[in-house]
Amino acid sequence: MPWNLLLLPLIGGFWFITLYYPSRFQSIQLSRERLIFFSATAAVGLAIIAQLMVMAAARHLPGAIDWIKLNYIPWPYAGTAFLAFLLGPMIAYLLNFFVHKSTANFNSIFRYGDQLERTLLIAQENNDLVVIFLKSGKVYVGLVVQLPANLEGRNPWLTIVPYFSGYRDPQTKKMRLTTNYVDIIEKYFGNSEDTGEPMNIAEEMFNRTIRTDDIEICGIFDPEVWESFQSAPSVVENSA
Repeated sequence: MPWNLLLLPLIGGFWFITLYYPSRFQSIQLSRERLIFFSATAAVGLAIIAQLMVMAAARHLPGAIDWIKLNYIPWPYAGTAFLAFLLGPMIAYLLNFFVHKSTANFNSIFRYGDQLERTLLIAQENNDLVVIFLKSGKVYVGLVVQLPANLEGRNPWLTIVPYFSGYRDPQTKKMRLTTNYVDIIEKYFGNSEDTGEPMNIAEEMFNRTIRTDDIEICGIFDPEVWESFQSAPSVVENSA
């Protein structure tokens, strides 16, 4: 195959690994060099499949193949290269019918994601509250709405529905929750006392989007455990 035609299978391989769910999330994490390598590996497979299809077509439909070569693709191996280019997205979309996107995302995060992404994923799957300590000293407790998008190729942000917020005491390091969002959310999303109908308030107005680089500590929030820590004396208090 001429060198200038090798670009077509390579693009097809890139399309395949970025569209097929199990490899899509992994490919976003790869460096440029490794991404080229995996694209080339997929391109080899696509080129082999394309060549076998061309050979089968030439055997069973020789007149049609000769007509296509004469009128549309006169260059040697151009048909194979172009077919490999098309097979990339076609096979990816076909295989995606047999793969659940969320399952592929879950598995990819546990295999290739960092500990923060795994913790947030577990919280989201189990509908658990998370507590997030920011470097600024701000603290949020809430439900994860959208995971950090590192594995989907966007900016590293996460979105939560806050239940509580507060700060971390700079001396005792205890968490102080000062704002209760639950009552506010129930007020606006509960039924109106007069009409019995839900109030027309956008849910997004209560969401908080946080940059993962600003997170200092993150974990699953258990109210009972938090109450136990609140009642326990701190090291600073004991030393005093």
